Amino acid sequence: MQHDLENELLYIVESKKKCIDAGMDPNGLTFSKVVLSEQELTDKRFAYEEILEVVNFFGKKILKSLEDTPMVITISDEKGYILEMIGNEVMISNMSQLSVKPGVKFTQEDMGTNVISLTLQQNHPVQLIGPNHYHTFLHNSACYGVPFHYTNDNNLIGSICIMTAIVLHNPFFLMMLDTVVDSIERELLLRKQNRKLNILNQKLNILNQIMLSKTKNAIFITNADGKVTEFNAFAEKIFGFKKEEIIGKSIFNSKITGDFLKNVLNFGKIYENIEIKFKNNNNENYICLFDTQPIHDENLKVIGAFGQFRDITDRYLAEEKYKNTEKEMSRLDRLNLIGQTAAGIGHEVRNPMTTVRGFLQLLGSKEECFKYNDYFTLMIDELDRANEIITEFLSLAKDRVVDLKVQSLKEIVQNIFPLIQADGLVSDKYIHMGLEEVSEIPLDKKEIHQLILNLVLNGSQAMSPGGTMKIRTFMVNEEIVLAVQDDGKGIAEEVLGKIGTPFFTTKENGTGLGLAVCYSIAARHNAKIDIETGPTGTTFLVRFKK
Repeated sequence: MQHDLENELLYIVESKKKCIDAGMDPNGLTFSKVVLSEQELTDKRFAYEEILEVVNFFGKKILKSLEDTPMVITISDEKGYILEMIGNEVMISNMSQLSVKPGVKFTQEDMGTNVISLTLQQNHPVQLIGPNHYHTFLHNSACYGVPFHYTNDNNLIGSICIMTAIVLHNPFFLMMLDTVVDSIERELLLRKQNRKLNILNQKLNILNQIMLSKTKNAIFITNADGKVTEFNAFAEKIFGFKKEEIIGKSIFNSKITGDFLKNVLNFGKIYENIEIKFKNNNNENYICLFDTQPIHDENLKVIGAFGQFRDITDRYLAEEKYKNTEKEMSRLDRLNLIGQTAAGIGHEVRNPMTTVRGFLQLLGSKEECFKYNDYFTLMIDELDRANEIITEFLSLAKDRVVDLKVQSLKEIVQNIFPLIQADGLVSDKYIHMGLEEVSEIPLDKKEIHQLILNLVLNGSQAMSPGGTMKIRTFMVNEEIVLAVQDDGKGIAEEVLGKIGTPFFTTKENGTGLGLAVCYSIAARHNAKIDIETGPTGTTFLVRFKK
């Protein structure tokens, strides 16, 4: 085959010129100066194991489709080291005698103009047909090479070359090899992506398991249809359901989260820090902060939802207790201030009042003043009422002396009950006792009498004629409880927060001191007053500590 240098591609011409300039003998044989040891070749093949597997697979397809054409396919790395040779065994044996074998590094400096080094240098398909080679012993061969890459980053991996006799030259070989390499690159990219995805999935699974098992939050995950796919151990604790009872069930059926998740999955809404109070399957009360948001795929399509409950029950109750304690301290401080004021001026006010009352009685006894007796009586009654208010004032004082003796709250109620019952009959109210045995504790009998009478009077005034009141004593854990329960209309929300405030009253003729006195007495006995109220009545519970 006649060869015209002018018809050669420029990079082939330049390569052959470099060989001439380097003083290479075109009629001599060439041998690589760099050859891998067996161990180095084994290590290199191990590093390229997956690549060699893919290239071998497609290379054997080429050989099978051209099984009547003797050829050899070589696979090199990006540096020109031959890693694998497949194809015609006779050709492979002959080439081995010419130092063309696995482990040999093909460079232009050592091997002259050759298809492997040119393919890697040019980084595009190359063919060397006969005299395109620099050395004459290769002029009877036709070689075709194509580089292959990881196409996502165009990272050169190596070359795949076909070597055959020049008489079998066909441009179709290069086209076919280029097409096959395209398939190889796609397969390698797919495997690389799958490998990354598998690693990512493994990491995500590990993180997911750590998050689900170690977190102190209740976590659930659903699919796009709202079916629960994950339900961690803390969710089991908070909701009172086993994981197997929830997995696969629709979250839309949940009274707690159903409406939220419909908006999340249907409209992509996000909820954060939603305070939710609920009673779980074990009848336990919980207060939680709820967060939920959609889960998207790479195309931003909603494929599920993530939800978590952060248990704030203890914190919430502690804050409520602190608020109540602060409120109670403020109430007691106000009561004490009023009591101290009353104690300071009570004596000075009572003395002139007693004098005025005495003169009114004296004038009322004189015959010439008989016609004013109604006025005198009214004024004496008002002075007596003022004196009662001062007496109640004095009951508010924090430092009021109390005569504490260990005795039974039940017996104190029993002793005063006839008086209470008699007052009830006068006002057409029915009063019943439900007294359980309770531990004896230090009590001031007179103050407890006043406490009971004030609570009973308050409850009686809240009831209509024919109403029923119940007085109970019982124990709860370490507390002795006095309960006074009426069947009135209950206490309005806006009134409830003001109960016990001096001078606050909803009664036409009330002083607003009765319940204030009760709170002061309770405080002096280290007791606490709770109120339970509703449309069917109100219960005052005085809780004494043992």
